[in-house]
Amino acid sequence: MDIYFPSFSPMSGCKGCSVVGYVVAAVYAIVTLITLYAAYNTHILPDGSFIAGAPEGSLALLTVIFSFHLFIKALKCCCPCKKDGACGTSGGCCK
Repeated sequence: MDIYFPSFSPMSGCKGCSVVGYVVAAVYAIVTLITLYAAYNTHILPDGSFIAGAPEGSLALLTVIFSFHLFIKALKCCCPCKKDGACGTSGGCCK
């Protein structure tokens, strides 16, 4: 089940929904940047040395991957070609 504006939704083309979609994508972009910063701080110590193998580091990398996945999914729903067959897809972009 899609969370963001499925292509079969009657409101998938309205301006309000597209604005909300762009806001969601912007929020996920900010969250992804924050998780990248947190992962960097988790793996690089203040003296410049690198640390790997700690549970905190593994969780930080998983958080980066998860937030990046949600960001890409939100971007796919902001695609301007929501009609069937547009952009070479069969069924819209938000799948």
